[in-house]
Amino acid sequence: MIDVRLDFNDRVSQIEKYLAFVWISDNRITIRNLDSISEKKIILSNGQELYLRSFLTENNDSYFIDNELVKILKSNTILLFYNLIEGTISALLNEFFGSINLEGKKYDELNLPVKKIWLKYKHRSFGVGEKKNVDYILSTIETILEELVQIAPKTISDAELGSKTIHNYDAYCKETNSNDISGNLDAREIRKIFSLYGLPEINRSCNAMLKVKNKRNSLAHGNETFAQVGSDFTIDELYIMKAEITDFLSYLLLEAETHIKSKKFLKTLEG
Repeated sequence: MIDVRLDFNDRVSQIEKYLAFVWISDNRITIRNLDSISEKKIILSNGQELYLRSFLTENNDSYFIDNELVKILKSNTILLFYNLIEGTISALLNEFFGSINLEGKKYDELNLPVKKIWLKYKHRSFGVGEKKNVDYILSTIETILEELVQIAPKTISDAELGSKTIHNYDAYCKETNSNDISGNLDAREIRKIFSLYGLPEINRSCNAMLKVKNKRNSLAHGNETFAQVGSDFTIDELYIMKAEITDFLSYLLLEAETHIKSKKFLKTLEG
C-alpha cells in the first residue's frame, strides 16, 4: 500500500498547490511585472507567431484577472478532485488484485467475492455454444478447484501511446470488458465496489463526492461551461470539499490496508 499512499499524497499536494493559486487569483485583480516574458512566443504549425503580450494590458507587463477567469479556475478544481477520487480507487483496486495474485492460492482457498471475480475472469463463457455440454462443465469445475487464481498481465495497444502492459485490476477490467469506476464514482458507488470485491464494509458517506461527480460529468458532456460550474462554488467551499474528500479517501485506504494485510480475502481467514 506504500505506492498507493504516495500516489494519493501526490495528488492531494497538487490540489493544494492549485487551490492556493485560485485563492490568490480570487483576491488579486492584476498580476504585474510580466515584461520579462511578454516577448516570449509560440510558433504555430502554420508559421504564425503567438506572443504573450497579445493578452496583456497596461504597457504589456500586467495581466488582469477577471471574474470569469476565476470561475474557470474554480471549475478546474472539480476535475482535480475527480482525478484524486478515481486515481485513488483505481490504485487501491490494483493493490488488492495484486495481493491476490501474490498469494497464488487455489480457488477453494478464497472467499466468495474473489471466487466470483475469478469465474467472471476465467470461466465467463459457461453456457455459450458447445460449452453448455454437461461433460465440459463437469470437467471445467474440477479444473477450477485445482487451478491457481491469478490475473495475468495483458498487453494493449494505443494509436497514440503505443503498446504497454497492464496488470492486476486494469488487466482484469480489460479482459472482462468491465469498468466499475469510469466517470461515475461517488461514495455510494465506492461502497458498491467494495461490496462486490469483498473489501471492507463502508458506512461513511461523503456528500462532496456526489457534487464532484455530477459537476465533472456536466463538464465532460458539455452541459455546462467551466464558468457556469465555477460560479457554483466559493473558494471556501472548495477547501471544505477538499477536506471532506481527502478525509473519506484516507479512511478508505486505512480500512483497505488492514483488510489486505490481514488477508481477509482468503477463505480460512473469513469472519
